[in-house]
Amino acid sequence: MVSAAACVPSDLLPYVYHYLEKNGYSKSAKSLKKQTGTDLPTPAGPDLVEIFDSFYQQQKDSSVVIVEPEQEKETNEDVQKLKKKKKKRKAEDDIDVPEVKKSKKEKVKKEESSEEEEEKVNDKKLKKEKKAKKDKTKKKKKAESESEEENNNKVETINGKEEVEAKNEVETKNDEEETYYQQEETKQTKNAPFRRVISEHVFVPNSLQDNSFEGKIGSRGDWGEKANLDLKHTRGKGFRHEKTKKKRGSYKGGAINTSVNSIKFDDSD
Repeated sequence: MVSAAACVPSDLLPYVYHYLEKNGYSKSAKSLKKQTGTDLPTPAGPDLVEIFDSFYQQQKDSSVVIVEPEQEKETNEDVQKLKKKKKKRKAEDDIDVPEVKKSKKEKVKKEESSEEEEEKVNDKKLKKEKKAKKDKTKKKKKAESESEEENNNKVETINGKEEVEAKNEVETKNDEEETYYQQEETKQTKNAPFRRVISEHVFVPNSLQDNSFEGKIGSRGDWGEKANLDLKHTRGKGFRHEKTKKKRGSYKGGAINTSVNSIKFDDSD
């Protein structure tokens, strides 16, 4: 063990270095060796831990003091006196506190408790009002939904007959279209030229296939019957010549028909 008089800080370096290596602190041991720049040999004698143990035990033994029984009694009496003094001071402090301060604290506590109670009451009132509003809105919605359902039922009963009739008409038209398409598909050939619009796939009702004047309903005795007889055999300049003649006031073809011959489609409003 190194004597205290001859000990220098550099003498402790090998002890520290070998302590770090033994306990797995290799990086810190290397850095210490670099900073010193010298080889640190293994020290002879006890390790750093053994030196510290011996020093710690010496300090512990020196700190132990033998207390005689008379001294123990004196120390206990001193402790008891100190405790009594502390109790007296506390009692005096409690007596010296004015009653005004206590009353203020009590008032503050009462005010805080009253405010908390008021807040609770207000919260309860708000919750009740919100529930009442929600119930009212729910009742209104139910009444409106019930009235709408009744109206819808009435409309459905009124329109039920019309819908049945319309469905029957649509079904008959669809059947006619299917039969027409089936017939036209059988007529198609393999080496047919390209056509953007295939006329065989376009369904035309029987009532609209004849676009002539004679195919119109109520064509006999109509105002244009006489003009049709003259114009259906003409083409080009002859047609225009005959047409200008018919525009004169002397033309009398027959009675003017005011009936409506328009067609209503399924997709129309």
